[in-house]
Amino acid sequence: MNRILIISVFSLILLFFVSCAEDVPEHLPSLNDVFNVTDTYLMEDGVHLLMFNSNYDRRYTAGTVSVYNMKAKTFEDMILVGNIGGKMFVDESKSIILAATRDKNRVYGIKYSNTEGKISFSYIDENKKYIDSFDEPYVFASDKSYVYLGHMRNGEISVIDTESFEVKNVFKSYSGITDIKYSEIYGALLVSHKSSPYISIFKISYTNDSPSLKRVDLKPLSPFTDDDVRGIVFSSLDSSVFYVAARNGSYDTDFIPSILKMKIDAAFDGSLYAETISFTPVYDSIGELTVVPSNDGTSELVFISAKYPDRLLVYNPDFEEIIRSVDTESITIMKSLYDDCSEECDVADSDCYICPKLIDDFECDPYQLMFAKSFRGNRLFVSCFAEDAVAILNCDFEDASFLRFEEVIK
Repeated sequence: MNRILIISVFSLILLFFVSCAEDVPEHLPSLNDVFNVTDTYLMEDGVHLLMFNSNYDRRYTAGTVSVYNMKAKTFEDMILVGNIGGKMFVDESKSIILAATRDKNRVYGIKYSNTEGKISFSYIDENKKYIDSFDEPYVFASDKSYVYLGHMRNGEISVIDTESFEVKNVFKSYSGITDIKYSEIYGALLVSHKSSPYISIFKISYTNDSPSLKRVDLKPLSPFTDDDVRGIVFSSLDSSVFYVAARNGSYDTDFIPSILKMKIDAAFDGSLYAETISFTPVYDSIGELTVVPSNDGTSELVFISAKYPDRLLVYNPDFEEIIRSVDTESITIMKSLYDDCSEECDVADSDCYICPKLIDDFECDPYQLMFAKSFRGNRLFVSCFAEDAVAILNCDFEDASFLRFEEVIK
């Protein structure tokens, strides 16, 4: 009797929890939601901005990739993806997007369509929305034939064929990957690592159209850096030169976060190697970086996200020093920055765009940085991760509003 009673009570409890689990409603984000942005990409028209809303804090049951019309100041479409997003990849045709999510180790395959001005997203394959054979997929590079995906946890590099939307091969690297860039002139991948002061170089070779990777160099960074390389970016002036943001992950006073200028080169026997040209201590907790070229293509600056305090550092490679600091803890958007916008207009008119919202004293914790040429000129897009926003900075060297924020999308 007691045994029957115990089984009955246990069954009721189990039924209660199962019912509750089934009744938990989905809390999906809406089209206009901006949240925990980890990546952005501006399409070639200079108007449509892709945002990767990563859902790091799990306020929703999914993340999204959304597209924002910078002229109309409206979101045009979105598509659901997983949580804890990493980076996106957009192919040469601008029609295929890959989005890496670390929650369930998935890469989502997305089609982007612009048909007669109507923007829409769909999955590459409705029956197979994602690939999930990864270990914290994070960042992409491409040699135009295949896409190379870096895993943040185990340091593997997966080779993805976007046409068949499948993994072709997997290679081991040194340790968890924080960034990966493709060198077109040397046919190689530059890879930075988490918890490691090294840059790896992987030479790509092909056999029967199948790529293989061989590590040809493992370059230790400056002794002023410790154990966390946050990003790599190539120079816009010399495709063999690249910049590295290396922070002090352990905050050991023996090491100083630095910006490194490095060069990839080939030896007489054809082997590749990397060398450090210069390093600049910055004494900040630094994150991602990007290169901003001048309009005439004769000079460039490097922008780096920094914390404590929140700001952007502007590095001049010619002087090998930080020349400016842009405060992001108190962003103000004023109407005086715009003399050609309108409160309402036909956005089909190429000369018309809606004025942005005025903002006073907005704080931005800078995360991801992207340089792109928008319909208004050279701009830096700053993902304000904690504040659920993207701030847009004028980075046109010759503009009177250079280094002034002109819009916050939130």
